[in-house]
Amino acid sequence: MPNETEYRLVYDGVYVRGMIAEPDYVLLSKAKKAPAKNRALLIEALAAGPSQRLLDLAKRYDVDLEALL
Repeated sequence: MPNETEYRLVYDGVYVRGMIAEPDYVLLSKAKKAPAKNRALLIEALAAGPSQRLLDLAKRYDVDLEALL
């Protein structure tokens, strides 16, 4: 996961706090670390229309999203 990954709080209890990573950061991580394994998922996400944040992250981390298509 990128260093600047943003997390969303989903549960805040007395002893436990549950957080999930924002989808753009998860997709970037999958595209960078294991693009072949996650190709179908990445294509589906890109077909739905990538967010500007995902495009910016891909550029910053040198991930070629077009190569997945």
